[in-house]
Amino acid sequence: MKPNLVLFQNGKLVLSRAEKELSMSEYQLACLDLEGTCMVDAGITETCFIKACEETNIALPENKTKSIHGMDAESIIKGLWREELGDDHVAFPHRVKQTFTAFCKNIDAALEKESIKLTPGTKEALEYFKAHNIKVAIISGLHRWAVDIILDKLGWLDSLDNDYLGEENSPIQLSVCREDVEFGRPKPDLIQYAIDMFEIEDPEQVITIGDTTGDLRSARKAQVGLSLAVANGNNSREKLEKIDHHAILESMEDVPALMERAMEQ
Repeated sequence: MKPNLVLFQNGKLVLSRAEKELSMSEYQLACLDLEGTCMVDAGITETCFIKACEETNIALPENKTKSIHGMDAESIIKGLWREELGDDHVAFPHRVKQTFTAFCKNIDAALEKESIKLTPGTKEALEYFKAHNIKVAIISGLHRWAVDIILDKLGWLDSLDNDYLGEENSPIQLSVCREDVEFGRPKPDLIQYAIDMFEIEDPEQVITIGDTTGDLRSARKAQVGLSLAVANGNNSREKLEKIDHHAILESMEDVPALMERAMEQ
């Protein structure tokens, strides 16, 4: 992956030496992050994480409160308890499970009450991918119950089968969550799961879109053909620019224009 190939500047599409290279791939799959990228994140994940730490009496340094975004929650919790007890402590597994369970319960309860909305441009981006026969996988580091609540409120759940696969005319063709893989972000497992499900042999035929450094690191490790990030999500543009990517967009509203420019070459 070529690092930091910015195709947008000040919200406007500009020429880039990456365009011709990117257009050479026939894209087959778009892996879209859920919270913060496709779904408006009202701070639920962060709030529920802080609450779970308070409920289970684990110290949460201020500089780690936002680490939950784009990273694996259970791994972060393990790190906190490792600092507190050491992972060889007899109570370590129990305490990790206790905090993670509290986090999951808090997320479920909050999502049940929350009004779930798509981010601006997501509907149009999904329509663009469908029109160009590009399958869409929605990926999330949350557990299945929480993801199902979100999918149901968005009207997507009923279009998926028992394996969370959708038809060509479904809004999305796959939902991937944390239970589906061994490791969460920044490992590439969530993306790789989608690649394997659709039997895509070349990761260069895959597009990823996220809103965190964890999303970008995951895309880099998966060696996808087009790694995009949106700057109106959970991580700032300044943070995103430090990680390899092909383009940082202002929002999902910029996706169709970028894809048109890349594919017309």
